[in-house]
Amino acid sequence: MDALDVVRRVAAVRDGVVTLRQARAAGLTAHEVQRLCRAGRWRVVARGTYLVDADLYDGVPRAARIRAAVASFRASRSRCARNGCRTARAGRSAVH
Repeated sequence: MDALDVVRRVAAVRDGVVTLRQARAAGLTAHEVQRLCRAGRWRVVARGTYLVDADLYDGVPRAARIRAAVASFRASRSRCARNGCRTARAGRSAVH
């Protein structure tokens, strides 16, 4: 089974969506993912998330958009945790 078949299996149970991390774990390079997007076979749905076999869909299915948004949010939260980001406290910048 080649890397693209592995990615398709992952996408099949995730509303057609995979993350760049999942694609790379399956054996694809970032360059190969970009090439699939440029060819129209994949579509960027949110940062770091892709609709696999996008050429088979009319637009992006709602479930795929939701899953991509959640995956993108989780990725940004984990990046923030690794880099020591701080969030603003509620009420700190309140205008009176």
